[in-house]
Amino acid sequence: IREKVGTEVPIMILAAYDFEDIKDEAEKAGISGFMPKPFFISNLRRIVEEHHRKKNKMPDPGSLQVQHGDRCGVFEGMHVLAAEDNESNAEIITELLKTEGITCDIAENGKEAVERFTKAKPGYYDMIFMDHMMPEMDGIEATKIIRSECKDTSGQAIIIALTANAIQGAKEEYLANGFDDFLSKPFERHRLHEMLEKWIPEERREISCKD
Repeated sequence: IREKVGTEVPIMILAAYDFEDIKDEAEKAGISGFMPKPFFISNLRRIVEEHHRKKNKMPDPGSLQVQHGDRCGVFEGMHVLAAEDNESNAEIITELLKTEGITCDIAENGKEAVERFTKAKPGYYDMIFMDHMMPEMDGIEATKIIRSECKDTSGQAIIIALTANAIQGAKEEYLANGFDDFLSKPFERHRLHEMLEKWIPEERREISCKD
């Protein structure tokens, strides 16, 4: 490809392994850069913007912060608990929340989610994203336990069902079992952002905007 098109077109390597093992060979071949897998939209955005700046000789603005309208930083400093047994899905939701300034703790099943929530100090978790189908304990059972055994603190946390079960009546079932809302999988980043916007406490929004 380099022999045919020269150096104008950037060529990226996508890989799940350590780039250092192939870096020298790749650069000699004409590779422009590297992007790790699993693939996150934030990495793609960074690569495209870096190339655009270099091509147009634009100054580097420094570290990029993707805010998607969150100009007041209302999500900054939030703590979220995500119960997700699929490792790739867990990495994706962690990365997406990170770009919003949110710290995300992962629980691999419903039982671990209950343990993490009950051991955390009251009010530590602002929101819980709870997968439905998980080993040891599913999301519905975990939510029921959190709502019944942690009444003093569970009311402060919004619990969102994460599931591929988008059949008619599913949302009503989740709401009846203690969930606050429903987000079907797979979901795009803007849908996650909309869910955060919908459920963030108004007092937090007002304080952040004043700051």
